[in-house]
This record gives sequence, C-alpha cells and structure tokens, in this order.
Amino acid sequence: MRKHLVYRKHITNQQGILLPYFMFILLVGLMSVTASISVYQNHLEITKLETEQLRLETLIQMAKAQFREEYPVSEQTKSYYYPYGKVSVSVQPNNLIVLRAITDQNSQLAIITDLIN
Repeated sequence: MRKHLVYRKHITNQQGILLPYFMFILLVGLMSVTASISVYQNHLEITKLETEQLRLETLIQMAKAQFREEYPVSEQTKSYYYPYGKVSVSVQPNNLIVLRAITDQNSQLAIITDLIN
C-alpha cells in the first residue's frame, strides 16, 4: 500500500515544462484557423460584389444596344426588363442618355453617356 502512495506522490509532483509550449502552439494554431476563416469570408463577399458589378455592367450594355436599335423613340423614358434586372433609359438634351440599372439583388448603377458612345 505504501508503494502505491509513493507512486501517486511522484506523479502529482510535476514541474509543468511542456504545458506552456503546448498552450502557445495551440494558441498559434487557433489564431491561424480563425484568420483563414475570416479571409475566406472576405473572399466570398468580394466575389458576390464583383458578380453584382458584372451583372450591372452587362445590363447597362444590353439596354444601351437595344436602345440604339430603337432610336429615335417618342418617349423620354424607356424601361427594359431582363432576367436578372431592369434598366431605365432617359433621354436628356444634347443627345445624352441616363441609364439606371437595378438587379434582382437591389444593386444599383447609374451612368450618363452620349448616345454615340
């Protein structure tokens, strides 16, 4: 019985040399995982915004091309509806046109340009 108590006393009398190293390595690992997750979420958001920008620019180009085919029109404002958004074209003096695009995700873009360009 006495041997059992001596053995137990020997186990509980540790110096704890490896624990700080282990905790430091664990902390660095958790920080790198957290940073990677944050970077991944930022990349997803940037991709979403770039896709919306591309859709807006595509809507503007399609409406501009369609408006040129139909020009001259009797109306001051013409609306075009596409699968993922709508574009309003307004004719201004001096052959300027205002194109306002709205996607199905409610992103908006307005451009003032010449009818020639």
